[in-house]
Amino acid sequence: MLYGRLVLRYALGALIAVGAAYWIGGWGWLLLWLAISLASQAMAYAGLGSIVFWKKDGRLPWPVRIVLAPYMIGARITLHYYCRGLAPHAEAARGVWIGRRLTDAQAREAIGKGVTAALDLTAGFPECGPLRAIHYRNIQLLPLTAPSFEQLREAVWFIEDESARGIVLVHGALGYSRSVGVVAAYLLATGQAKNVQDAVERVKAVAPAALLDEIWMERLNQFAAGLPARSSSSH
Repeated sequence: MLYGRLVLRYALGALIAVGAAYWIGGWGWLLLWLAISLASQAMAYAGLGSIVFWKKDGRLPWPVRIVLAPYMIGARITLHYYCRGLAPHAEAARGVWIGRRLTDAQAREAIGKGVTAALDLTAGFPECGPLRAIHYRNIQLLPLTAPSFEQLREAVWFIEDESARGIVLVHGALGYSRSVGVVAAYLLATGQAKNVQDAVERVKAVAPAALLDEIWMERLNQFAAGLPARSSSSH
């Protein structure tokens, strides 16, 4: 299983929460809420995918927010912890910004600076209102996962199209992985990087916290191998 460790981690956490609820009793049965939330993530990585969040048009249904609240609270704490002191976004290429999930105020500021489109790569976070109101696309990827070739091509096409007439903001939750990989693929597809390593280094220059695992690097190498050859005179 590709993400077996994540499945095991979440499944084990769910089992521990169930055991703790039984052992504590009383109010401790509330830990079943945590168990359900963690079990949903185990199922997501085991094959269900982003459907566990039922995200549509950048929104998460309230029943999902309630049922998965323990997981989502933990995800927000992680977001604030790892992003403290970091800029919310940076320019990765002409017409392309890379960043993390923005607050309403940060999104309005970005739009005021020229952002005209947003590519949201998250599955478990609702998109903020200001970004949903511009040209918005959501390609749902679970944290720490790489996209399919179809998803990667769709992301690159969206960036190419939108960056030709404005500024597109590409973001995941933290801005460490999903957005980095997608922007690197865009640089490869448009000839702005000579190879995968060059593309990743160019993104890391503006997003120093970037971290791509072996699965992501393999996906980028496969993506690069499928690109049409460019003549020496091409950009």
